[in-house]
Amino acid sequence: KNHVRLVFWGAAGVGKTALIRRFLMDTFEPKHRRTVEELHSKEYEVSGATIKVEILDTSGSYSFPAMRKLSIQNSDAFALVYAVDDAESFESVKSLREEILEVKEDKFPPIVVVGNKAESG
Repeated sequence: KNHVRLVFWGAAGVGKTALIRRFLMDTFEPKHRRTVEELHSKEYEVSGATIKVEILDTSGSYSFPAMRKLSIQNSDAFALVYAVDDAESFESVKSLREEILEVKEDKFPPIVVVGNKAESG
């Protein structure tokens, strides 16, 4: 497969966009701005093959369960982000993980849990 979709999920304001910007552009924007949903892509050369990585930056709003389910079905890997100074954001990560496993029917997709904002605590 030469295409991978990675979704960043977590509560609003936990730093998903900041992590993605740091990874893709090596920049940091200290001001928080709400994300609706943004799709980024970048190509990497791996063992002579070109791999396109799509990164979906989500809003942190859980208002649209049908859209979330579709997003899970169409994604290959997940980064679940919480703020280390916000216990509620960690609880939402646990719920998201369960939802991913339920939709993916226990196919055990790659899931990384990311504790963010350690510098603010």
